[in-house]
Amino acid sequence: METRKKNSYLERLRCRLKYDNMFIVPRRNLGGGLALLWNNDLNLHIRTFSLRHIDAMVNPRIDDAWHFTRFYEAPEVANRKILS
Repeated sequence: METRKKNSYLERLRCRLKYDNMFIVPRRNLGGGLALLWNNDLNLHIRTFSLRHIDAMVNPRIDDAWHFTRFYEAPEVANRKILS
């Protein structure tokens, strides 16, 4: 999720929603920021991240491993940039 929130707010949200883990890409200035929340029953490994994406591997050492990649871009088409 795109947050625009401070880490302390996200930590309170994680506890309130009863998630065990959280990975945060901090916001820059007043905008942006990404957060990914998950529970311990999911074996998740963050592979790469940037201000606009989080890429993770679920069950990385098991035969049924799969990728989870989440991108975020500005809702207004005119404000979108090419990912690099």
